Amino acid sequence: MKHFIALLMIGLTCACNGQDSSKTSSTAMDKDLPAVAFSQVHVPSKSALWFDNILDQKWKKPTDPRQVSKYIRTIFQDKTGSFWLGTNSDGVVKMRGNEFEYFSLERGLSGSTVRAIWEDSNQAMWFATNNGITKYIKHSYTRFSANLGPAYDEIWSMKVDRKGIFWLGTAGGVLKFDGTKFTKFELPLAKSTVQPLVSRNLVWSIMEDQDGAIWFGTDGSGAYKYDGNTIQHIGKEEGLASDRVTNIVQDRKGAIWFASEDAGVTNYSHGKYTRIGVEQGLCHSSIWSIYEDRSGNLWFTSLGGGVSKYNGTSFTNYKETKGVTKNHVQSILEDANGNIWLGFSGGLFRLDNGVIVNIRRMEGC
Repeated sequence: MKHFIALLMIGLTCACNGQDSSKTSSTAMDKDLPAVAFSQVHVPSKSALWFDNILDQKWKKPTDPRQVSKYIRTIFQDKTGSFWLGTNSDGVVKMRGNEFEYFSLERGLSGSTVRAIWEDSNQAMWFATNNGITKYIKHSYTRFSANLGPAYDEIWSMKVDRKGIFWLGTAGGVLKFDGTKFTKFELPLAKSTVQPLVSRNLVWSIMEDQDGAIWFGTDGSGAYKYDGNTIQHIGKEEGLASDRVTNIVQDRKGAIWFASEDAGVTNYSHGKYTRIGVEQGLCHSSIWSIYEDRSGNLWFTSLGGGVSKYNGTSFTNYKETKGVTKNHVQSILEDANGNIWLGFSGGLFRLDNGVIVNIRRMEGC
């Protein structure tokens, strides 16, 4: 991690005349789009390529053309049962059975890196990208930009709260979005000696807890909790294992779990912080995401160690063993049938009877 190559963050925003300033393009039908959907030069930014840079240093094997994508950042299943895969460079892939449909910049997406996906009550799909938000419904795209500079359009996390407000974690900080307008939400500056991997303003994770409080995990400044009135900072001094908080989840029992990029996970329950690492059975010290399945098991995806399943007592670790990847896992989902899907550096995988199986194009599911 210490030797990743710094790339210049470059980005251009565009707007259309006679349109709300928060939108970068009028709605367009993908079947009618020309070869270039909108007037923009797309240059991958530093943080958009963060995973590519880090993981490519350790993983030089050429990508199999049968793989769905090189890096799968998020997995979402919609109300009809279709899967939507957000990728690091291929936009969005819609998967239904053995059919794969790709949604790209040329078709209307605002960015080629898609880190979060959500479906609203009207079955519109929302994609958080490295260049703003895209709303997609009935073959129509609407692109939204905060128009605050490239850092604020570089979206790393998205949470829609119970009131329908979008909370966006960007490379520039936190934004609130009501479907039309963007508003900055300032987090207080926290003391930290940790060097950020990308930017101290970057918000890796956003979570709404059972009481409606909003939690933020940052790149080097620890975590924050906003209860609607006050903002509380939580860092290493309070008990976290690290100030690089990649993900925050509340389990069904009310415990808060913090994932870190460099020091395993931290559990906060009954006023006590407990650090959990490889010594306790966790698959790796670099944890990217935490996920609770319908049975109450917690899953921890890692950068280099595969994935850990925690049943409340012990860990079971799973790795890809065919040499297709280096076991960098960036996303996880339990589908409607109880199957566990995993997005690796290297492709899409599914856990079948305790074995991680590669799901490739033209081979079905």
